[in-house]
Amino acid sequence: MPRWSFVILVVAAILSGCQYPFGKSKVPADLVQQIDTTAATKPVELSAKEAAEACKITAVELAKHGFETDAIAELEHARSLHPRTKSVSRHLAVLYDRAGKSSEAKREYEVALKEQPKDPDLLNDYGYFFAEQNDWVEAEKQYRKALGLAPQHQRASVNLGLAVAQQGRYDESRRIFSAVVGESAAWSNVGMVMAQRNDLEEAKSAFEKAAELEPTLAIPQAALSQLESSQKESVARVHFEND
Repeated sequence: MPRWSFVILVVAAILSGCQYPFGKSKVPADLVQQIDTTAATKPVELSAKEAAEACKITAVELAKHGFETDAIAELEHARSLHPRTKSVSRHLAVLYDRAGKSSEAKREYEVALKEQPKDPDLLNDYGYFFAEQNDWVEAEKQYRKALGLAPQHQRASVNLGLAVAQQGRYDESRRIFSAVVGESAAWSNVGMVMAQRNDLEEAKSAFEKAAELEPTLAIPQAALSQLESSQKESVARVHFEND
């Protein structure tokens, strides 16, 4: 979008009564610089649809600068102005998720997927939402849907590898990781999940294999050192308790 278009839309958002929660001193500096204050001398008549679109654009910019609560308010206001504004649900889903509002986020993801059922990025994000809830079965399902639409989707592939590993299907997970990040990194990634799941001997073997394949890889070496240290502490603790 050309810069001048964004300037007009931001000014229009303010003039239309869109919920802009800051004085100038609190708005990110680069946003303030882009607002053409001379244009504000002439009121702009906007339709509800245009005003809602302006609110949505303002919300996206606020979210980029870390003002997520205020971005949510802008998006909710956009919806109240024009309920059929595109992509509002998609943005709200991510922001609600970040805010820890799981039920609201799930509702918005479902609405967004009705609007854009064949968007692999959206499906990947929905899978990540389930992963954060430790619902690895549902997360896997969404990642596979994303990859069905975009087989080369790297983030969905890596996320699928993680979801499969978290269900204990380590060999399958390693094959998925290997196709994306290479064999040594795949062993390392699976090893991290094994350690998380307290499968420590399997994790140690995975890290050793990763280090053997690529001795310069830092993570397996550090993980092996930490595992060995933890095992020594466990042995010492057992001896102390038996004394």
